[in-house]
Amino acid sequence: MQRGEHLATILLCKYCHGDNLSGKLEFEVPGMLRIPTPNLTSGAGGVGSFYTDKDWVRAIRHSVGHDGRALFIMMSNQYHHLGDEDVSALIAYLKSLPPADHKLPERRFEPIGKLMMGAGLLPPFAADQIDYASPAPAQPEPDVTVAYGEYLSRTCTEKT
Repeated sequence: MQRGEHLATILLCKYCHGDNLSGKLEFEVPGMLRIPTPNLTSGAGGVGSFYTDKDWVRAIRHSVGHDGRALFIMMSNQYHHLGDEDVSALIAYLKSLPPADHKLPERRFEPIGKLMMGAGLLPPFAADQIDYASPAPAQPEPDVTVAYGEYLSRTCTEKT
């Protein structure tokens, strides 16, 4: 659990989903779009109440939600490289979160937002940026090395 919590912190899960991971309204531009980050707990409104391990893996590594839709602001292009042990630790931690009842508004794109998306003026979905043809890199051994530091700091050093 400690490893999973550490990963949730350094991988910026808590930054986007809030300190208790119950989600927040991350982006809203009236008349254009509204994008909340989901409640990850098992409380009312949370995906933790129905996400399976496969759903968590798909969301973390592939930026695809339970319903098959691309997750708009999920940074999976920076999490795709995570080793199986770290993904498992992160999922175990997420499944252990205390329930937090926090129902968020639906993701919504207004006509201007849809026009901007269609014209390519909004950032691409992370799912479209992942190179699925390349093999996943091996997880480096936890140690005080440059390779392990690069592995852990990828969310800080990768270009989006």
